[in-house]
Amino acid sequence: MKSMIMTAVVAMAAGSALATGSSSSPFTTVYPNGAGIDKDLLVTSVNSGGIVVNSNRFVYASSITNFDYSGGLNQIRTVRGPWTTNTSPFQKLEAQDGNPHNITTADKQAFNADIRAAFANNNLNNFLDITGGHEWKFEMHFASAIRDNNNGNDNAGELMLFERGSGGANSYFVLQPLSLTGQAIGKSYLVTPEAMQRLSPSRDLPIFDNNGNVAGQQTVEGLLLDLSRDLGVTSLSKLLVRSARAGDAGFPAHLPHGTDIHPDFKIIGIPTPGAAALLGLGGLAVARRRRVK
Repeated sequence: MKSMIMTAVVAMAAGSALATGSSSSPFTTVYPNGAGIDKDLLVTSVNSGGIVVNSNRFVYASSITNFDYSGGLNQIRTVRGPWTTNTSPFQKLEAQDGNPHNITTADKQAFNADIRAAFANNNLNNFLDITGGHEWKFEMHFASAIRDNNNGNDNAGELMLFERGSGGANSYFVLQPLSLTGQAIGKSYLVTPEAMQRLSPSRDLPIFDNNGNVAGQQTVEGLLLDLSRDLGVTSLSKLLVRSARAGDAGFPAHLPHGTDIHPDFKIIGIPTPGAAALLGLGGLAVARRRRVK
């Protein structure tokens, strides 16, 4: 009953609309230019623990730092699809310095900004695409601290992940909270195909070949994480994102490094749902006092 009241309060105070579609998925998405696998796909809201948070309140990456990669050519790129976002479908790691024939330190440094550009919006046709099974990592800095609404385990998530695959999400990678000084805090989280959830209604996006042509389609799935339960922290400003490897808790022992760990994904933060609800209550209380006077 409490969650229903809080949802109604936020909807009235912020003018937001409740998510449409099946309750099995917390994410509301839309093709802004009509259906079709060559189109963009926007996340317009998320239902976090019964409270709807619209995309204008999402917390995006303010910067990406310390990107590193040990693989070869044509195995890692950012995809920033056509239509509403970019006329170029992707940016390859090795082409950052103008010479696409090797991967240099300058390529890696410049690629930080490309990842940030792919992550700093609500378009799921903007993402990091990794096809090789080598070591990679980067640090994601959020535009503002994401805070857990409840220090215990609950259903109100503060971090969204979206991943693509031929039949849905099919990849593994690791999230590790960091302090502002770069020290590991909390606990790491292994993202797995089993944890991801199909969007409702189901959504597909294009696969681009190395010439920028649409070569097929992939289904998008999402995951909503609670800071306390899943990452062992109550506040998050900085996140290490890296490749999965043998020894990571939960990583299948039968999968050698480089097998089925080729993620194509993006990460978006959510402002504390509890704070949003309190803000809405405060706004209604002020309005009521004014009417009484």
